[in-house]
Amino acid sequence: KRAFLPPAPRTYSYLYALRAPGEYVELSESVGRMCAENVGITPPCIPVVVAGEIITAQAVELIKNSPATFGLVGGKIKVVKKNEG
Repeated sequence: KRAFLPPAPRTYSYLYALRAPGEYVELSESVGRMCAENVGITPPCIPVVVAGEIITAQAVELIKNSPATFGLVGGKIKVVKKNEG
């Protein structure tokens, strides 16, 4: 039986997050950051976090403990880059 999470809070729209400058960070460093691309588990190819959502600790644990995922690159997740200054 798979566990699913309720949607996380959004701070910006899906399209904003997709178009904003992003960076890849370790999953463990992504909690509290805005996701820049959909990331989830497969099967059944359901996003755990979608672009524009704030990444939660529960989402990170679910992704880390899943045998097959999509949206990660080298085990890292893409987040919206923080504004410096």
